[in-house]
Amino acid sequence: MKRLIFLPTVVIFLCNLLLIMSCKNSEKDTSVSYNDAVVNVKILSSNWYTTTLKNNDKLYFGSIHLKAGGTTNANSIFIETRGDGSCSFVPLDLDTNKEFNFDLVITFSPFPYNPLGVETTEWALMRAMKGLDTLEFKLNSGKLVY
Repeated sequence: MKRLIFLPTVVIFLCNLLLIMSCKNSEKDTSVSYNDAVVNVKILSSNWYTTTLKNNDKLYFGSIHLKAGGTTNANSIFIETRGDGSCSFVPLDLDTNKEFNFDLVITFSPFPYNPLGVETTEWALMRAMKGLDTLEFKLNSGKLVY
């Protein structure tokens, strides 16, 4: 009797294992989703990069940029930019499919020249709104070098 119960269990297990192993995702999904009960945002691509501008032999100005794109069901979406002591939320354009793409300076600052480079990390606060509901989340840069 035990053998009759054991055999179907093994067959079901092997079928499930075969099914799982046969499903492959050929593309790596690098998107990140942010959701609450009403608002959702999916970041499909993001690239942080730095630029520098030489002011004189000892002083540089560094800018941290974020180039990103994605989709949302929100009516409006904003990203916070900082620099020179002021903060503001910049509205992002949404197309008819509620997709957005942007390339913005998130922050800038002066710093002394350093031949080894200046390491930093940064973040950007995004705010998506749909009706009275608001979703806020941070995008983190990881290590950046000027």
